Amino acid sequence: MDADDRQVKAAIYARVSRDRTGTGKSFEEQIVECTRTCVQEGWDVAEVVTDDSVSASRYSTKERPGYKSLAQILKPEMVLVVWELSRAGRRTAEHLALQELCEERNVLFRAGSRTYDFRTSGDRFIGTVESAIAAKYSDETRERVLRAKRADAEAGRPNGALGFGFMQTVDPATFEKTWILDPTTAPHIREAASDILNGKTLYSIVKDWNKRGITTINGNEWIPSTLRQMLMRPALAGLRENHGHTTKAVWPPIISESEHRALVAIFFDPNRVTQRGSPVRHLGSGIFLCGVCGQTVGVMGAQPKLQRLSRYACPDRHVSRSQADVDAHVTEKLLTVIADKLADEYLMDQTGAADGGETPSAHHLERAAELQGQIDDALTEFEAGRLSAALLGRIEASLLPQIAQERRAAAERTSNPLLAKLAAGAEGAWEAADIFERREMVRAAVVVTILRAGKGGTHVFDPTKVSVVRRDRSNIQRLRSGSLPSKAINHLVIAHARSHAGRRRTASIVFFE
Repeated sequence: MDADDRQVKAAIYARVSRDRTGTGKSFEEQIVECTRTCVQEGWDVAEVVTDDSVSASRYSTKERPGYKSLAQILKPEMVLVVWELSRAGRRTAEHLALQELCEERNVLFRAGSRTYDFRTSGDRFIGTVESAIAAKYSDETRERVLRAKRADAEAGRPNGALGFGFMQTVDPATFEKTWILDPTTAPHIREAASDILNGKTLYSIVKDWNKRGITTINGNEWIPSTLRQMLMRPALAGLRENHGHTTKAVWPPIISESEHRALVAIFFDPNRVTQRGSPVRHLGSGIFLCGVCGQTVGVMGAQPKLQRLSRYACPDRHVSRSQADVDAHVTEKLLTVIADKLADEYLMDQTGAADGGETPSAHHLERAAELQGQIDDALTEFEAGRLSAALLGRIEASLLPQIAQERRAAAERTSNPLLAKLAAGAEGAWEAADIFERREMVRAAVVVTILRAGKGGTHVFDPTKVSVVRRDRSNIQRLRSGSLPSKAINHLVIAHARSHAGRRRTASIVFFE
């Protein structure tokens, strides 16, 4: 047998976690050190396996694909080489499994300057002890990090970059870093918050920002979901949030706390729908419902050869009606509903949001966040070993229903701020609104259902075949008392069934919650 055939084969494993300090060894440096060891020992490097930015502590939930592959790579009489023992892992159970694998396959384990033969009791003992020490170090490191984060949160210091609307300055004398308002982007946030509170849609704001060249911090164009997420940040109101607990931050606010709570209430409104896909051009597409199957209707384009104008139609063709006639009828009914119900508490209980006032729904959402913070604190105590699993379960069983109740209460008290505009002057507000705002007004105020045409077919428009039902809490009382018209009852039942069938949720299902 040749000398090369008798040469011991080695597998190098290198791993790095996220290293914010820059003091740790990169896996390239680890590989260089391990390769030097192999050359000194006369081992032939057969495999190099790495895991980058992956923690090996018991708190990590991220898999280590490189480490898992060692079970297939390691062959009898090989050597597994790591820079130090903790690189292989910081979990005692994981280390014991590795010991057993090496023992079964007669694989040596090299960590730093020491070579372990886990077939011997002495090396098994030393390896287990050193693994336990590595696990203890990991626990202590985590506790230090958590203490530092809690201290920062209590003092209102930031946990990383504050993002769009802020900029960082450095004191040339002390090198202390401070977050201040960005004079360029902060005014855009104030403008967007005011627009949302006054009934504008995310889509219309995004369209305007992109047209004006206002980009995200990464230089990308805005989309509605990104803008929504940005505007909901407590940091904009000068607040530092940690596990549901909110404290005053050290940086200046861009908007007021009441404006922040009002924005959160609006964005949590189940009636509010963020525009996705291609721009909308029609009042009722994706909003008006088919009275047969409950699906939202779309718009069929005009067909001049057949002398047909554009029409609202169900995807399954259960109903089809002139778009212009339906839009005119819905507009008339909507303005009548607002005029007749001007003093209704349900329509008006959110109008304070437009003026920066406190809203009832914001109070419920704040309470839900406080309760969630109590659960998060209990979970932290459980992870630190200071709380039993049984007690954690009882805490969750007690608080989760309360959180759900507060969120339901917030949903019930939330209305669209556009209703405030309508209540102040329906016709003027409607004429001044763009198509996006008009669609939001329809969603917030009424439920429109296109019913199957009668004997006359669809050639002559029959307004009685387009049901426009006011969307308010009194409907549930009318439904229970039997005074709600049968057409409206049919619509509500259809909407309720659709919500449980997994189709897109319509705001009418709030009647059943």
